[in-house]
Amino acid sequence: MGDKYNDLSWQHTSEKVVTSIVSILNYFPRPFDTENYYCSDATGFVVDAKRGLILTNRHVTGPGPFRGRCIFSNQEEVDVSVAYYDPIHDFGFLKFDPTKVKRMTITAMKLRPDLAVLGMEIRVIGNDASQKLTISGGTISRLNRNAPSYSGYRDFNTNYIQGSAMTSGGSSGSPVIDIDGNVVALNAGSFTNASIALFLPLEQPVKALKHILKGEIVPRGTMEMRWVLQPFHECQTLGLTDDWIANVQKQAPDETSMLVAKSVLPGGPAEDKIREGDVLLKAHGQVVTRFNDLTDILDDNVSKEIHITIQRGSEEHDVAVKVEDLHAITPDRYLFVAGSTFHNFSYMIAQQYRLPVRESGTLLCDADASFSFGAGEHLILSVDGRKTPDLDTFQEVIQSIPDGKLIRVSYKSLHDVNKVQHKIIELDRHLNITERGTRNFTTGLWTQSVVPDPPTPVTPTLQKAEVDRNPHPRFPQAGYIINSIVWISVFMPQTVDGYSAEQKAGYGLIVNEELGLVLVSRDVVPHAFCTVSVTICGSVILPAEIAFLHPVQNFAVLKYNTALIQAPAQRARLSPTPIKSGDSALFFRCNDSGMLELSPAYVAGVATVYRAPDIAPGTRALNIEALTVDTNMPAYKSGCGLIGEDGTVQGLWMGDYCIATPDLLPVIKQMEDGTVPDIRLLGARLHAIEMGDAKAMGVPEEWSNRVESTEFRQVFQVVQTYAGVETGLQDGDVILTLDNELVTRASSIFKPNLPASMKATLVRDSSLFTTEISTYPTTNIECSRIIMFCGAVLQEPHLAIRQRSTKLYSGVYIAGYINGSPIIRYEVPKRSFLTHVNGVPTPDLDTFMEVVRKIAGNEYFRLTGMTIQNIQYVKTLRKDDFYFPMIEYTRNEEEVRGWKITKH
Repeated sequence: MGDKYNDLSWQHTSEKVVTSIVSILNYFPRPFDTENYYCSDATGFVVDAKRGLILTNRHVTGPGPFRGRCIFSNQEEVDVSVAYYDPIHDFGFLKFDPTKVKRMTITAMKLRPDLAVLGMEIRVIGNDASQKLTISGGTISRLNRNAPSYSGYRDFNTNYIQGSAMTSGGSSGSPVIDIDGNVVALNAGSFTNASIALFLPLEQPVKALKHILKGEIVPRGTMEMRWVLQPFHECQTLGLTDDWIANVQKQAPDETSMLVAKSVLPGGPAEDKIREGDVLLKAHGQVVTRFNDLTDILDDNVSKEIHITIQRGSEEHDVAVKVEDLHAITPDRYLFVAGSTFHNFSYMIAQQYRLPVRESGTLLCDADASFSFGAGEHLILSVDGRKTPDLDTFQEVIQSIPDGKLIRVSYKSLHDVNKVQHKIIELDRHLNITERGTRNFTTGLWTQSVVPDPPTPVTPTLQKAEVDRNPHPRFPQAGYIINSIVWISVFMPQTVDGYSAEQKAGYGLIVNEELGLVLVSRDVVPHAFCTVSVTICGSVILPAEIAFLHPVQNFAVLKYNTALIQAPAQRARLSPTPIKSGDSALFFRCNDSGMLELSPAYVAGVATVYRAPDIAPGTRALNIEALTVDTNMPAYKSGCGLIGEDGTVQGLWMGDYCIATPDLLPVIKQMEDGTVPDIRLLGARLHAIEMGDAKAMGVPEEWSNRVESTEFRQVFQVVQTYAGVETGLQDGDVILTLDNELVTRASSIFKPNLPASMKATLVRDSSLFTTEISTYPTTNIECSRIIMFCGAVLQEPHLAIRQRSTKLYSGVYIAGYINGSPIIRYEVPKRSFLTHVNGVPTPDLDTFMEVVRKIAGNEYFRLTGMTIQNIQYVKTLRKDDFYFPMIEYTRNEEEVRGWKITKH
C-alpha cells in the first residue's frame, strides 16, 4: 500500500475532515417512545453545507421533542433542530443555519457506503466520552452482523458493521472514515467490555438524504415483522435446500447468509402469511438475501401488495402481503396531562414486546403524578370504563372527566404484558398544565396546541360507610382505634422543601370527627404543595386540606369536610397525662391489609432526639422528646401508637419517633377552638448535653447541682443558629433558663405561644450572664410560592435550609429541577441560591422574575449562585420559553386545590 497509509497521511486526513464534524449538546424536554427526558453529548457531521444538514444517530435526535446546539471545531456554536429521523434505523438528520457560522468555511463529508470492506483501516472522529473530537483508530472486522440488542431503543431489519475501534458515550453519530476522508459508516454503539465498536451502514442514510434534498417525504414501508441474518447451515435446519443455496451463490458468490423471520406482529399485514422461522427466498420477484434489498423493495411499494416466497420446512410458499406505511405507525403526537406523557403505541415498542401496534392501548411514557403505576412504560387500556386504544380516544375520554374525580384505570405494564391491572386514581390536572404537541420537521419544534378545559368539577355528595365496630376480642379497650385510623394519599407534583416529586401514602389518626381533623406525620404530608385525600372507614375517599404543619415536631393536621360523610368514624382519645418510663401500654398499627394489630409494649425511656439533615434538607423532627418503646412489632412512620388501659392514646409515631400525646394536644386544642397555632422558635438548632460536658463549657457548679436534681439531667447547647434569623443567641451558647424557668426538657422550649422575647440565662465563652432573646415566628415559613423557570423549581429558602446554612445568600433557592431541561443541560447546581442574573442582584423571587422577563427566548444569560456548601458558581444558559415557560404557583385557599397557577 506504500506510504499512503502512514501516520502522516492520517494526520492530513483528520485535519481535512475535522471542520465538518460537530459536537452536539442536546436535551429531550419530554419522554417519548423509547427515550426518556434527559441531556446528552454526541457527535454529528455535515453532509450538506448549503442546506446545513448534519447526519447523526436516531438515539441522538430522539423520536420526540428535541433541543440542541452544535459546536464546530473552531468553537462556533449554532442551534440545531431535527430535520428527519428514521422510524427504525439508528440515523437522523439535524439542520442548522449555515449563515450563522461566521469564522470558518463549512464543507460536507462524502458518504461512501460502497467503500466499506473487511479489514480496512478506519478512524472514528467524535466527541468520545464528551472530550471533544477524539480520534480512535481501528479496523473493520465484520460487515454483516445482526443489529445489537440494547434496552430501550434498538435497531432491527438491518445489518451492522463491526469494528475494533474503542468508542464510548459521546461518540454516537461520529463518522467512520477511510484514509481519504470518505465516510464509510456511522458510529452507533459499542461493547466497551470487549473493545467492539458497532457501525451503521450508510445505504439507508444516503437514500433518505436524496429525498430530503428534493423536499420529498422519505418513503418507508413495513410488513410489521423482524428479520435476522442466519448462515446457510442454520437455514438448512429450517428447511433451506441445497438447490436454493446454489441458486443464491450463482447470483452472489460471496453470500453465506439468508434472512429468516424472527417475529411477526399480530394484527400486522404479514400475520398468518409469514411465520417465525420462515426463510426468505424472494420478494417482489427478486432473490433477496440482504436487508438493504428488502428495505428498498418495501420502501418502493408502500400501500401496494408484493409477493413473497418463503421456505417453511420442506415446502415453499408464495404469499401476497400489503406493504404498510411505516410513518403511519410511528407516533408523532403526545398529550401531557395530570403530570404524565401519553402517545400512540409505537411500532418500535410493539416489536420489543410482540404486541399489536393498533388497539393495544395508549402508551404511558412516564408513570408519574396521578398515573404513578410504578417504574417502566405502561399501556392504558381503559379509563373510567371507556376503552382507550389510541391517543385521540384517550384524550377524548380524559377531557370528559371532571378534575378531581376518582376513576378506574385498566392498564398493562410492559414488564408483564400478560397481566391486566386496575387502579383507582384521582385525576388531578390543576397542579400541572395540560398540553398537546405535534411533530413538525419544518420548524424542528413540536407544535403546541390548546387542550380544552375539562368539565366543571362535580359537586361532592354525601358518602356512607359501615364498619365492624365490635371490640377487639383480646383488647376491648383498644379496638375502637380502628375507626380512628385513616389512609392518606398524597401527590406532590414538583420537588419542594427538599422532597422529590412523587406520591406518598400512610396512615393518620382522626382527632376530632366533628371538625374532620386528622393527625399525620410530615413524612407522609411534608409540605403544602400537594394534593391530599383521606380514606375513612376503609371505603369513603374525601379530599383533604392541609390545615397546619408543625415546623419542628414532624406532624401535620389535615381537615376534611364532615358534611360529605356518614360513617362511624371516631376520634382517638389523646391522653393529657404523659406516659413514663417503665409504664406498659398496647402498641397498635394497621397492617398492609388495613387490619388492626395490637401487641403488649412498655416505655423503656424518654430522650431528646433530632433527625439529622438529609442531603436534600427537608422538614425533620428537631429537639423533640421521643419515647423509646419496647415491642415485638416494628413501627411504621405513621399510623402507629400506644394505647393505655383506659383506651387513651399515649403516644404516636411521627416519622421515626414516638411522641407523647401531651406534646401534641396544645396544637389540637387550638385548632378545635378555631385558632391557628402560633408556633415561635428560638431560631437555633440545639443539642442536649450532659452536665459533665456542660461544666466543661463553663456552667457553674451551683447551676450544675440544680440541673442534676431534676428528672432530665441535661441542658441545651446552641449548635447552629438559623441563617438570616437574629435572636440574640450565638453558636455554642448553653441555655440555662428561659423567663426564669430552668430548661432541662425540649418541651420547655418547643411549645405553642412562646412570647416574642424572653429573658435568658446563658453561658457563653465560659461566662454566665442574663440577656433578652427574641423568638422566631413561623406563621409564614411554609412554602406558599413556587416559580418554574427553565426547568428549575424556585422557592424561598425553607426552614430546613435556614437550619443548615450559615448564611442566606438570596431569597431565590433552587429546590429541584425537571429532567431534560436547560437547568440540567447547563449543569446549574440544585440546592443552591441564585444571587444574580446577568450581574443584577436577585435578592427575592419578585426581583428574579422581573429580571428574567427581560431576557428574550432562546437568548443566553448568566446565572450567579452559591451552593449550600458555600461554593460560588457562574453558569451560562439559554432561556427556553417554548418547552419551559415560566410558571408561577401561589398558595390561595380560594383556588381549586388551594393553589393559583399563572403562566408567564
